[in-house]
Amino acid sequence: MRMGRSSRTVVGVDIGRHTIKAAQLQVTGGQCRTDALLLLPRPQPDQEIGAADALAIQKILNRQGFSGNRIAIAAPEQKLLRTTLEVPAKVSGESAAQIVRMELSRLHNVAPDSFEMAYWELKDANNPRPMTQTLAVGCPHEAANALLDVFEDARFRVVALDLRSAAVTRACRPLLLPSPQITAIVDLGWRSTSVLFVCGRSLIYERSVQGAPIGELTVRLTETFAIPPASAYQIIGTIGPGMEELTGQFDRESLEAIRKHMRAHFDQLLEELRVPLSYANHQFGGEGVKRLLLIGGGAAVPALASYFEARLGIEVKRAAPSDLVESSPELASRASNPALTCAVGLAQSREPDDERCESDPGRTAGGKTPKSSTVSVGDGLRGVCLHDRRRFVDISRGPRRREPQANGATGGRRQADRAGQSDDAGPSPPFGGNHDGIGDDQGDPRPARLEQAAHRTICSAR
Repeated sequence: MRMGRSSRTVVGVDIGRHTIKAAQLQVTGGQCRTDALLLLPRPQPDQEIGAADALAIQKILNRQGFSGNRIAIAAPEQKLLRTTLEVPAKVSGESAAQIVRMELSRLHNVAPDSFEMAYWELKDANNPRPMTQTLAVGCPHEAANALLDVFEDARFRVVALDLRSAAVTRACRPLLLPSPQITAIVDLGWRSTSVLFVCGRSLIYERSVQGAPIGELTVRLTETFAIPPASAYQIIGTIGPGMEELTGQFDRESLEAIRKHMRAHFDQLLEELRVPLSYANHQFGGEGVKRLLLIGGGAAVPALASYFEARLGIEVKRAAPSDLVESSPELASRASNPALTCAVGLAQSREPDDERCESDPGRTAGGKTPKSSTVSVGDGLRGVCLHDRRRFVDISRGPRRREPQANGATGGRRQADRAGQSDDAGPSPPFGGNHDGIGDDQGDPRPARLEQAAHRTICSAR
């Protein structure tokens, strides 16, 4: 019997306000399973990602079963350029890319050659129109280079700078409903809540939800019951808003008081969610939203999915790593934490030569990636948009071609080096010293990075 080839993916690293999440998968015979998972507190909470975060990750990965120094990280959400526009249906390829680029440049008042971008069209085969609605997102070179420098100075090889929404969509694809049904994905974070809408495997709409983040509920419980924040957060992970039975050391009176605050919090969130849910049902064709997935730290609240389902009238599921990919018994506890879902999606942002999972929807019968000048977010396992400090290439699934820039600019090395000079990156640690065996490169990696054109990736989320 011939055994399938086994390989490890890159390490997906998701850095939030308070915690760092990391995941690595094992791919055998086209099937993925979690190989290593990690959640640790940030050394400097609520700060921009900096050298302290990279060093904290570097020191612990090897000890937690991770392998290699190749990582995929999410692009900084607050720095991204986003827009929705209409492009003539008859325009495609480089012409469409140029229209999208110039519109992003105009709306955000930035130079057309100062960012990398991805865009995807929302075509309705049953309703052909002269204009095609298009979603576009760009990442400024300055923001990308500053973030990438932080990790490369810590001896990591950053192979992908991905869109967070794309990584989440990619990770959740085993639970996505087929088109024309729409799946909503609600990310319950510490400081914010966002909702994504996916039709089939294409991201069609994304919106931030005001109010009701998990951090707010933690503060409320802390102030009401005069307990430490850590105790309040532990309560949130122990008692759900719909729980009726006694839990642990809580008597009925205490349980009811805690439930009252939790219900008020999540009822407020449900009211906020009704607006984008209604918009998605009326704006987009098909059968509307039929399933809602919960991810993020807040999704770990017990029985929250059933509480939402009873009030929204649609199917609601939690989407933790254990619900999406196979996990070993020793990782069962960590794999049940939905805060790690985005990291799993980032781990699936692999390099072009890596083996794909069998369920990859971007794969054709011949095993080759289909050519396209646009992308469908979540419609594949990895992105191939290469960002290089010496040249910028078009986002495409097939052979990459140089994308024409405005005013004849080619996005050369000089411009990119200027873009890399950002105060956001923070101090960089010196090279040398003990790096706990992370990576297989010796000495200073920067000369080799420049000589080999060391590709820097802003993935289009496929």
